[in-house]
Order: sequence, then structure tokens, then C-alpha cells
Amino acid sequence: METPLDSTQPAPFVMLSAAKHLAKSVLQGRSGEILHFVQDDHRVVLSVFFERRVISLTPMGLDPGSLGRHCCKPVRSRLGGRDDRPRGARGRPELLLFLFLAMCWTSAATAQVGSVASGVYPWHEEATAKPILAGTTTPLAHLQIEAATLAPGEASHTGPAHSDLEELVIVKEGTLTVTLAGQRQALGPGSVAVILPRDGHGFENAGTAPAAYYVFQYRSTAPWKGARGQHAGGSFLVDWNDVAMQETATGGRRQHFDRPTAMFERFEMHVSTLNEGLTNHAAHTHRAEEFVLIIKGEVEMLIGDAYQKASPGDLIFLESMIPHTLNNIGRGPTEYFAFQWQ
Repeated sequence: METPLDSTQPAPFVMLSAAKHLAKSVLQGRSGEILHFVQDDHRVVLSVFFERRVISLTPMGLDPGSLGRHCCKPVRSRLGGRDDRPRGARGRPELLLFLFLAMCWTSAATAQVGSVASGVYPWHEEATAKPILAGTTTPLAHLQIEAATLAPGEASHTGPAHSDLEELVIVKEGTLTVTLAGQRQALGPGSVAVILPRDGHGFENAGTAPAAYYVFQYRSTAPWKGARGQHAGGSFLVDWNDVAMQETATGGRRQHFDRPTAMFERFEMHVSTLNEGLTNHAAHTHRAEEFVLIIKGEVEMLIGDAYQKASPGDLIFLESMIPHTLNNIGRGPTEYFAFQWQ
């Protein structure tokens, strides 16, 4: 029986992530062939023989059992020796993948995705592409955040430009080579790319170790203004090594950027260093939503009326006007991104 990839994630995001991963793998020639396609009144299932395993996809996601423990039987035994693929698609995996992706996009477009709640959202170490959160916020009609990892020599997302989405990329580990607006630059941990709608871009790991990074894709509720973003300088890259740290009473601060973009009148990002045992500020509120991304150290964050702990890699979302403050509860200084938009 087919089961969703991750029942804690909104269905549209789950099915798109699963389909994208499979399509990329098959079209790169890493899969044997499409084995089975079923469509009836209750379900649509696509089965692929993938790296000596059978994977079954439905428009709700990827069957996790098919990835390791249960589906390593010979193909002929699994399918009874019959070729059940649609006649027009036998030997043409790209056609079935196109049809399946179209079904996923249609389902995603009609599904309801709820608003994002304040809280701690953990990094996922175990997957090459894994949803962190998806939904809407007060200023955003669409927000989708993914944890991504590229193996050495692997490329991703090359070429196509998003027609109505802005994108923020934050490098977590390794070296990520970004191609953007005629630039090609290797970015290390703590570096950032902001990509305006319709700007072609690509990511590649040209290093010898895995490159891990966050991908934020978003669209504002208000009409976005491409001219505003271009007037402010267009898409841009920020190299961690180029950002000086200014000492503060509690540690330090690196100002990555503070500027308009196509989606926002103002988008501000900085990295704070907070010394051991200290609190960043008294509990307060503000109108702008805020993300906090832990780079180093252990913290506890007051969110509303309760404290929640967070570790390196974890992402914290703070809704508008929610009381918050951050305590360094680990040994040594902690470092974290803080960014707001409005």
C-alpha cells in the first residue's frame, strides 16, 4: 500500500518533493526503467525500478518502505513477468514522469496549505532534499523552505528561472558554486544568495565534501515589483568572508544586507554572536515576521509564553507581534542568522 513520504508536511509539498527527486534521478539515467502505471477511481501509482529497488509514487508522496527494506525483489517476481506500462510510454520514462509531475502540480495547485506557526523547525540530515516547512504567512501568499545537500560533483536547479517566486539560499556546510546573473562564485558556510524572479541560476558542488544549504522560495501577498528589486541592484551574492564582524556589548554582529527586493520594501539580514550565558535582549515584539537560523551553539528561545530549545541547523519562525527572546544555554558563544522582511 502506498503511504505518504512525511505525514507531518503539507501534501502538496510532499508530493512535489518526491516527484522532483524521482524525475531528476531517472532523467539523469540512474534508474532502470518505469515498470508499472496504475490509474483507477481511487489512486494513481507510478512504479520505477530505481537503483535496484522498486519505488512506488502516488500524488501523495513516496512510499518510504520502498527505499530500503522491503522492495529489493527481482522485477519479474514483483510484477509477475508482465509489462504493465502504458503502451505509448514503454521505453519512454520521460513521458510518464512528465505526466506524473503534471498530476502532482495540479493536485498542489488545488490543495489548501495552512499558515506557518511560530516555532522551531529542525534541519534534516538524512535526505538530499527534505521539506522544512511550507505554507503562508501574513505578508507571504507562498512560502516553501527545503533542506538540500549536493554530493561532490553534483549539480542542481540549473537553468530555469522562477516566473513569480523570489529565492533565498543560505549555505550551511561545504562549498556551493552559484551561477547567477552572469556571475559564478564559490560560496562557503554562512554565505547567501538572493535571487529575484525570472533570473536564471544554478547550483553546483565542485568541492570534495557534501554541500548543504537552505532554499527559501516565497511570493508576497502584495503585488511584487520587479523594477524595485532591479533598482536596488537585482539578484546578489553575499560571501561570508566579505562581511566584517562588529563587536557589541553581548558579542558581535555581521550585517549581510538591508535593501529592497522584488517581493519586499525592506529585507534585512544579519548574523549575531551571543556570548556564553547571555540573553540577546529583553522579550519584545515587532510587526515584521522574523526567522532565526542557528549556526553554532545551543539556545533556548522564548516564543510566546513558552521556551523552546534549538540546535545548530534549526530554523525558528516568529510570527508578527509574538513575544520572543533568545538565551545562550551552551558552552562558548552562539551564532545565528536573524532576518526580517516587510
